[in-house]
Amino acid sequence: MIRIISLFAVIFCLGLSPALAQVDAYDEYLNGKKRGQKSPSGDKKAFNYRERYLAELGASFYWFDVNTIYGPATITMPGVNYVARLVLNQYPDKYSLSIGTHPSLGLQFGNFASYFMLSVPVMLEGTIGMGSSIYNESRIGAFVGLGPEYNIARSWGDFALPVRIDQVAAVAAVGLRFRIRERGYYLRYSEAFWAPVQGQYFRTIAFGNSLF
Repeated sequence: MIRIISLFAVIFCLGLSPALAQVDAYDEYLNGKKRGQKSPSGDKKAFNYRERYLAELGASFYWFDVNTIYGPATITMPGVNYVARLVLNQYPDKYSLSIGTHPSLGLQFGNFASYFMLSVPVMLEGTIGMGSSIYNESRIGAFVGLGPEYNIARSWGDFALPVRIDQVAAVAAVGLRFRIRERGYYLRYSEAFWAPVQGQYFRTIAFGNSLF
């Protein structure tokens, strides 16, 4: 399972991104360029990967609880979040079903305690409004997702809380997408609702740019 999740994430994050983008997505975002506003005419059943690959990038904040000899403690850290989705179905351009991943990397360094965390989910996601396709012109949208997630976390330092996590958990995500001055943004919250015995329940909130 871990190998499958890792391979899926590599394909989305390193393979499909440069192959599917007609132009660099972030450059397109910064320069205010826009893609076509209407779905192209022709065969509606045709599956165009270039038009169905959607990406987002933002900053994240993570927290999870660990047990210590003094009782439970909460570890928090900042990080980055990347979202890569492939739209499977569009009905028509108003809502969609997609599969993707939103790997999250958290880092916190200190003189006496440092922490590292990586979460890689594989998520089936339903979207309505903005973000359902690159042609949707709505100014706001919502989404909900569900899937497995691989978590790894480590700590080091003389005063660091003991953290050594390698697990596969189940995670759910909800969020909003919206436009401000023709720029797209997203707000995403995800939380594990199942983890192995004595596993950790990671929670993440992310905010960033929708690159479509």
